Amino acid sequence: MKTRFWLVLILLVPLTATAASNTSAATGTQYVSDNLVITLRTGQGNQFQILKTLNSGAKLTVLQQTPTGYSEVRTSDGTEGWVRTQYLSNEPPAAMRLTKAESQLSKLKDELDKTQQALAALRKQKTQLDSQYSKLQNEHKSTSAELTKLSPTGSWQGLWSSSSVWSSG
Repeated sequence: MKTRFWLVLILLVPLTATAASNTSAATGTQYVSDNLVITLRTGQGNQFQILKTLNSGAKLTVLQQTPTGYSEVRTSDGTEGWVRTQYLSNEPPAAMRLTKAESQLSKLKDELDKTQQALAALRKQKTQLDSQYSKLQNEHKSTSAELTKLSPTGSWQGLWSSSSVWSSG
C-alpha cells in the first residue's frame, strides 16, 4: 500500500509540473484570433449536416437572408448552403485588407524612391544650368562692355555706317 502511494505520487508530480509550466507559458497578454472557421450547412441550424467549413475571407454570394439569423449562400465552387448571418461582412477581413494595404504601401514607396531619384537628377541638372546661365551672363556683360568701349571710338559706328553704305549701294 505504501509502495503504491509512492508510485502514484512519483507519477503525478511530473504531470503537475508539466501542467504548471504550460500554464505559466500561457500567461501574459494574448489576443483573440481573427481566424474564423464557420460551417456551411444544409439547413438553418446546428442540427443540419455540415457541407464544408469556410475560413475567414471566403467570398460568398448571398442568395437570401432570414429573420432567424441565417443566410443562404453560394461558395466560389458553387456549393450552396446556410451560414449564420452574424459571421458575414460586406468588407473583406482585416487581415486581407492589411495585406492589400501593405502591398499598396510597398508600391508607393517604390514610386516615392523613383520620384526622389528623378528629383535629385533634376536638381543636379538645374545646378548645371544655373552655372551655365551664370557663365553666359558674365560673357554677355563682358561682350557688352567691350561693345561699349568700341562704340565711342567710332569703330563700331563706322563699321555700321559702312555696312549701310554697302547695303544701300
